[in-house]
Amino acid sequence: MTDVETQIRRYGQTLLRDVEPLTLGELERRATVHPPIRRRSSATRVLLAAALAVGIAVASVGVVAIVVDGRDDGSPRIATRPGQARVSVVVYFVDAVAFAAAREPYVVPVDRRVDVDDPVAGALEALFAGPTPAETGQRLESTHSGATGYTDLRVVDGVAHVTLGGGCSSGGSTLTIADLIIPTLKQFDSIRAVKIYAPDGTTELPDGPDDSIPECLEP
Repeated sequence: MTDVETQIRRYGQTLLRDVEPLTLGELERRATVHPPIRRRSSATRVLLAAALAVGIAVASVGVVAIVVDGRDDGSPRIATRPGQARVSVVVYFVDAVAFAAAREPYVVPVDRRVDVDDPVAGALEALFAGPTPAETGQRLESTHSGATGYTDLRVVDGVAHVTLGGGCSSGGSTLTIADLIIPTLKQFDSIRAVKIYAPDGTTELPDGPDDSIPECLEP
């Protein structure tokens, strides 16, 4: 195998590793708008052309990288699309010290970064993921009330509808996962009320503009 072929194989592997999907149209657009490639040696031009062909050929299986130029040493420069945009939200956890001392507020907000395309679902998923080790060291806790996650999330006319997955039980506590979900979702301007459903689809106030919890979350 020649040195050029070895380099083509190596950069082809680079294209296929740790990259995100990009459509063929986007690949072609980027190649069109990029300034012309500076003149290189014939071996370098062969390498660049081959690597670009690999990038286009594998676009349909989830490759975002594309060779857009060459370095002075003859190796290609790879341009990749920036990572998915993120946005800051807050999620609420239990302040174990405050709760044990009966000192309100019992829940406190912490910052999270979530997908900008669906921050509501991102905030709810971050809530179920629980506190970080550092937050646990600060005596922040999560109470899931038997739920392992959620199976449905819809926002309709300003009301968020959340169906719990797994189980549902307050365990006799006055503080449940509802006390975490409701303020976490109400941070969003699009949500005025939150209705939480048991895994069987029931909640105490299914209609109207008020918050609602299922009977299984009552003390």
